[in-house]
Amino acid sequence: VGEETLAAATAVDAHALVTIAGDEVAERFGAISTTTTTRDIGFLASLAADVASGAISYAVASTFALHDVVAAFEFLEFGHPQGKVVLEVS
Repeated sequence: VGEETLAAATAVDAHALVTIAGDEVAERFGAISTTTTTRDIGFLASLAADVASGAISYAVASTFALHDVVAAFEFLEFGHPQGKVVLEVS
């Protein structure tokens, strides 16, 4: 989300938000920045724990087997998914 959305999202736990607005904006609102260039194993472990506990969740629009990757891309291109598209590797 962008800076304006972060500012308007006062009822949302900011730690559940991811922004491309940059590190400074993310830090100001307590969100996660996608532009961070450093890797922090402690942060990654914390993020993984939040996902595992359900503190951070995401919607899955559809799941495809890896051999159906073309259908997955077609769904992304034409289906307007309301969530993540997952490729299962088995």
